[in-house]
Amino acid sequence: MPSTLYAAQVPAGYNTASTGKVNTWNDRGTEGAYTQRSSKWLPYIVSGPLSDGMWIVGTIGAIVHVLMWVFSLVMDGLLVSRGDAAMGDNGLQFAIFSLIFTLLGFVTLLVICVTHWATSGIKDGAIPPFLITLLTGSVKITLGLALVLLINLGFTGYYSPPLGTVDMNHANHEQRWIVVLNFVAKTYVATALAANIQYSGSYSDRK
Repeated sequence: MPSTLYAAQVPAGYNTASTGKVNTWNDRGTEGAYTQRSSKWLPYIVSGPLSDGMWIVGTIGAIVHVLMWVFSLVMDGLLVSRGDAAMGDNGLQFAIFSLIFTLLGFVTLLVICVTHWATSGIKDGAIPPFLITLLTGSVKITLGLALVLLINLGFTGYYSPPLGTVDMNHANHEQRWIVVLNFVAKTYVATALAANIQYSGSYSDRK
């Protein structure tokens, strides 16, 4: 009976410091958009399993995810720095746009992480839709630009630069591989974002 009276008098969502109530994993959905869970040192958008305390699988996923972001930035930087060598002015413009949108997505991811660290933690599914749109939309745009760059490098002959020397052929071949590797990295990033969002579910379903 005393425990029943105590449970009725303690509002849901209060922390242990004020009431002695222990917050468990089942409590996510009663504490607003942010919740204190020490194991959530990264937001769910980086690694959904890690946000649920699955340390081994979650850490591996987070490391690979972040490395693919860094790899994409490096590939875009190489394309911009060497764009005029084999792709011409048109290809260089596409490479610059790809770098801009990759930076936009990466900065958005950093903003989400900083918000997660500066507050008590973003709950699963609680990232605002406009930030999700900026993040996933920018990656999808760069995927489209990568396809355009492949065409620009001569996969179909359209916009193909004149290959009059061995050096130009070599430059074209290197640029093509950079674009292909960039496309693979961006595909992984886009898939990882979608998988983490699906894994974590909708915030509205947890309210």
